[in-house]
Amino acid sequence: MTSGLSLDGSSADLALSADGLRRSYSFVPSAVSAVCGHDGEAPRGLVVATLQPVSLAPALLGVLIQSTSTTWPVLAGLDRIGVSVFSEHQSGYARQLASHAPNRFAGVSTQERDTAVFVNDAAAWFEVSPAAVTEAGDHLFVLLEVHSCHVNEDTDPLVFHRSRFRAVKPWRDSSAYWPLDDVWQ
Repeated sequence: MTSGLSLDGSSADLALSADGLRRSYSFVPSAVSAVCGHDGEAPRGLVVATLQPVSLAPALLGVLIQSTSTTWPVLAGLDRIGVSVFSEHQSGYARQLASHAPNRFAGVSTQERDTAVFVNDAAAWFEVSPAAVTEAGDHLFVLLEVHSCHVNEDTDPLVFHRSRFRAVKPWRDSSAYWPLDDVWQ
């Protein structure tokens, strides 16, 4: 049986460098999400492709944020933050909020709840507060306590895979569906 793993210098091997790692990491798909809040002056936000469910009890999410972010220190000081998982048709919003434009929120449809800011028509929303921050190389691992959540059943998430925004394609084999109770125990 062939494993498909090639460690003999073929084109499948990548150097353990920033470029090689970036390319390898790009093969791990992830939802693209906005992490946003309002500091009393203006909405603030950043985009992550590292949102990760961490725990059901207590309800926790995790995100990785570049340690050089100037937006995170503002968001970290807020009581509540909104996390919006972009819908597959919101790549324009994701690009805009990820930019360094002076008014990243211009034309982005949002709503606020206390200090949390949510992107309208997203695939999922989580109202969170920072629970812990850990240095993780050139990023910060931010653990977020979830206070409320909502899903939009009418859309699928925008996914970042192989350094591109992509849509989720339905799997045609219904036997591949596993109820969560069977998988996460």
